[in-house]
Amino acid sequence: MSRLLKKQDIKEVLYGVTYLGGGGGGPLGISLELLEKLDDDEVNLELLDLSEMKDNEYAVMVACLGSPVKMQKTNFTVCTSTSVAGFKNEMKKENKEVNYIYSGEYGGANTFVPILAALKLGMPLLDVDGQGRAVPEINTGLGPVYDIPIDPMVLGTMNEDVIMVHAKDPLDCKSAELIARQLCQAYDMMIGFTTWMANKKQLHNLVPGALTHAQKVGKAILKAKSEKIDVFKAISEVIEAREILRGEITDIHLEAKGGFDYGVTTVTTKDGQNYYISFQNENLLVKDSEGKVLIGVPEIISFIDLDTGNPLNNGETKVGMNVSVAAIPAHENWWKNPRGFECWKDVLARVGYTGGSVRY
Repeated sequence: MSRLLKKQDIKEVLYGVTYLGGGGGGPLGISLELLEKLDDDEVNLELLDLSEMKDNEYAVMVACLGSPVKMQKTNFTVCTSTSVAGFKNEMKKENKEVNYIYSGEYGGANTFVPILAALKLGMPLLDVDGQGRAVPEINTGLGPVYDIPIDPMVLGTMNEDVIMVHAKDPLDCKSAELIARQLCQAYDMMIGFTTWMANKKQLHNLVPGALTHAQKVGKAILKAKSEKIDVFKAISEVIEAREILRGEITDIHLEAKGGFDYGVTTVTTKDGQNYYISFQNENLLVKDSEGKVLIGVPEIISFIDLDTGNPLNNGETKVGMNVSVAAIPAHENWWKNPRGFECWKDVLARVGYTGGSVRY
């Protein structure tokens, strides 16, 4: 049922979603800094279970598009709050009220975006996430897989410009992706993004209970850090997770283009074996030294810094870090519909993989 989230609860959620984001969703550090600046007494965020939502009510997704590296250097709250305000104003023209906010994806920054919006606007946050992981493109998501319309799509900039996009085909997420990414580049690789207004029935096709699930992981991480115990072991005791390898990051090939961070992270184990994690913002594949794919999206591939106990996204990884690389099963809604894997095929092809799914 509904409950109030205080600062400690939100901190736990943020640690959990950073780990479960699978390399994307923005950096944790910026969100923790912003959270710390909030007045303790003012942080009373109502988190509502999906079962409490009425059938005739609506929720809207709020996120931030752009480069994770850029997000480390930018206060992204301006562009995202601008996009929310623009969306609400547009819905008023249709005599529709947005009752709730939900997170578009897991991630240290992109889960904090809707939290901040909900706090600022005094709106309840639904215990629902659009993916139960982070995703690199608009079309690689459960909203498109289950035909939740992307019209309207409202973009907000750091200059507080509002850009309204009405798609000819409200299910054409590839066109929406093209428009949003071009505008993201035009506005220095950072733009707020609000869309996928959905009712209760539609939201059941996403990931209900997602923030409560993430908070459980965050609690385990923070407890392990405090008690100086093995962080991955603590995580694996509260969720299903399989450690693929432990080793040192020995190389990161990174290129920012088209609104994304592309690259390959090389992790070398103690016995000298190299493993390669391909990413497009999010981790897509893990390959062994012989080129065999060990796990792939939509399953989640997560890093944690074994020296600090901190979960990592691909904007924070550095050569020399000692890391655990783990696989976590994606929410069942990704596998109930064949499009849950098919929507990743173009992304996977860009990193040279054209095979089938490699599941947990």
